Amino acid sequence: MLKKILTWPAKSLKKDSIAVTKFDEDLKNSIIDLVDTCRVNFGVGIAAPQIGLNQKIVVIKTEGLVQENISPSSYNPDYMVLINPIIEVSGEDIEWKEACLSIPGVDGKVKRKDRCSVVFMDENGETKKLEAGWPFSGVLQHETDHLNGFLYHMRMDKRKKTGLMWKFNRNKRKKYIEERKRRRNVR
Repeated sequence: MLKKILTWPAKSLKKDSIAVTKFDEDLKNSIIDLVDTCRVNFGVGIAAPQIGLNQKIVVIKTEGLVQENISPSSYNPDYMVLINPIIEVSGEDIEWKEACLSIPGVDGKVKRKDRCSVVFMDENGETKKLEAGWPFSGVLQHETDHLNGFLYHMRMDKRKKTGLMWKFNRNKRKKYIEERKRRRNVR
């Protein structure tokens, strides 16, 4: 089911997530919520904290990122499900442009490592390991950051981060003003 995406500076986006211990119907429903929310919002991936769940769950649309999805969602196999991921980065730094559903309307350059390995569980509780190259490693780093209370702008230098957040807040104010005008015209 489609869920509202929390936007910065929502407190739950800044929290460390807790490990999933029960692989039950509630978990399957959470995965469905994440896949639906990511799909409808045209995201590459989404983490549970972005919809208010304080759990270590990530879903990523793998098309164009990996050759084989080793942990497809039973609900929608276009999405990879990673539960309780532990990531280890390696390789060279690559600076690339990132965006985030929780900081809508802006993007910024962030440095990420070009390779990573991740150990995680699939939706059935089976442990898996994945070696990821670029650009999938960048997406994995972005999404797993959410599980530790980090958003990409926190990895930017101070000047770039200030500019990005200024644009984000300006866009937010514009939307608020437009919404107020729209509501007045409806009455």
